Amino acid sequence: MGTIFLETNALCRFLDEGVSGEEVRAILSAYGYQPVIGLHVIYELARTYLAGGKELVAKSLFEIVRDLDPDISEEPRVLLIRECEKFLYGRNVDGFLSGARKAETRQEIMKFSEGVFDDEARNFITSRDEQFKQDHPEIGVENINAFVNDPPKQNLRSFEDVVEYYKGGIPELVTQILAGNISAQQAARVANNLNDFPILRSIVMANIYLFFVAITHKNVPAKDKVDDHRHVIEASYCDAFLTEESQLLSNVRKINPDLEPIQWSTIGKVVSLEKSNE
Repeated sequence: MGTIFLETNALCRFLDEGVSGEEVRAILSAYGYQPVIGLHVIYELARTYLAGGKELVAKSLFEIVRDLDPDISEEPRVLLIRECEKFLYGRNVDGFLSGARKAETRQEIMKFSEGVFDDEARNFITSRDEQFKQDHPEIGVENINAFVNDPPKQNLRSFEDVVEYYKGGIPELVTQILAGNISAQQAARVANNLNDFPILRSIVMANIYLFFVAITHKNVPAKDKVDDHRHVIEASYCDAFLTEESQLLSNVRKINPDLEPIQWSTIGKVVSLEKSNE
């Protein structure tokens, strides 16, 4: 059975349609998929508790997640370390939470589904905010600003044009992303075999997409674009990606060519239709 990553928008739409987590799981299973969410999805849903008067909505969203019982993708910063170890030592990479960390995360989901939003939950959001600032995939901000101030001499019209133009700089991006944990020579070898490192490839391509936006719009990309791509990055070890966001759907394969983009309405509306016929 394949794995499908549900980003925040997809879960919100299931709530809007009155579909339970168990029903979502059943329909995904019928399509041959095991559900997956990321820690950024949990973080975004948890922030609903901070919006005035949205406590019931937040609780209902986490009830869906609880009953969906998804696997949870590992954090990008952890996976980068594992992929670095794969390159250096040939170790296997597990892209999902396991053991105590998985149990702790499931416990937090259970608490949120019961309407519990205590100091520990607030600390979870605060710590995630701080962590995102540290390992944000928009590591290329300085490069982006440089591109805006000194744009390419060539007329780059498409994302593919930008990829081709800057492919020689991918080893440098790899070095930046891996925070100097490998040498320049090793970074060049990794860059030549980027498809073997799904999370690293996704972050590289997400950065190049930000370059593309900066070049074509002559401006630094908005934060929401970066957050959208964080979901795609967290889905790096999945087979498919579920959302209704049209722009995100069109960008999925730019960030990860192995990830199948699936429009929510092709699955969600089927579930809604089945419910209306009961």
